[in-house]
Amino acid sequence: MAWEDLLLADLSGELEAERRAEQLLEAGELAEAEAATVTLEDRWRARIGAELALVLPGRDDVVGTVLDANAHWLLLAEGERRALVPSRAVVGVRGLARSAGAAGVVAARYSFAAALRRIARSGAVVRLDDAAGGRTGRILRVGADHLDLRADPGDHVVAVALAHVHVVRTA
Repeated sequence: MAWEDLLLADLSGELEAERRAEQLLEAGELAEAEAATVTLEDRWRARIGAELALVLPGRDDVVGTVLDANAHWLLLAEGERRALVPSRAVVGVRGLARSAGAAGVVAARYSFAAALRRIARSGAVVRLDDAAGGRTGRILRVGADHLDLRADPGDHVVAVALAHVHVVRTA
């Protein structure tokens, strides 16, 4: 084999190796750019039907099967009980997948307050955990930034700021 053939083969191999290295680098950059657009909410929405553990500030973890979720809240089944958790109360999550789920337009707009209004309409007794501790009662109404809770008929109504609600569970 002539030297020029060896040199051409060697150069051709080097060029092919460089092209493959550039493709791998580009693919890695694209994957990194795509991952940078994924939100925590996208990832927990992808886990509907799976078990997650939500870490909340100063509280025990909320562990259960994700029944529904969007950018504003998660609904978990804790055995027979249900736990509605506002997304802003979540400090961390265990059990997430790396992939993300797509949000529907209606689900994305269904706020935490809207979910609480549905609970209020049902008349269900709830256990509300908030920054001050917790209380059990019925949600009477839900405003823009608070809810009114009554423990028993005849008891005083307590207005609770939604910003401080950590979990609302079925009693």
